[in-house]
Amino acid sequence: ARMLAVDLGMNVVINFNSNASRAEHLVKNIQDEFNATHTKGLVSIQSIQADMCDKSQVKSLVTNAAARFGGRLDIVISNVGWTRMRNFSDLEDNIDEDDWDRCFTANVKSHLWLFHAAKKYLEESNLRDAGAAAFVSTASLAGVKPSGSSVVICPTS
Repeated sequence: ARMLAVDLGMNVVINFNSNASRAEHLVKNIQDEFNATHTKGLVSIQSIQADMCDKSQVKSLVTNAAARFGGRLDIVISNVGWTRMRNFSDLEDNIDEDDWDRCFTANVKSHLWLFHAAKKYLEESNLRDAGAAAFVSTASLAGVKPSGSSVVICPTS
């Protein structure tokens, strides 16, 4: 968010799930840094609450973000993830299905939902400037270092 706003002069929407004060603190810090380093131009940095594990809220987030900027989205960064830290070596401590369902929804489905909701805006961006639109999705460290409920089992045969 900082790089997009301060370094590239782009408008930014920051999504948060439950910590509005933390999101607003980040918005203020980025806005202050932009104002301190730029004598010309303006950027808008805003936050929108949405639970990325709720498909309807993901759609609403995208619609609201685009509406704030004249129906335009050029770059979408999907940076959601969730896990419940568990004793990895204790199988009995790892059978809570609600945790597994939330983990799969946050770490897999939310990225798909976000991309699907943003697709038309990104396609419109590409029509304005070919190759300008970008969708970036991050992955969890749990994919390379097993921990929590984010466990992937890969058979070796």
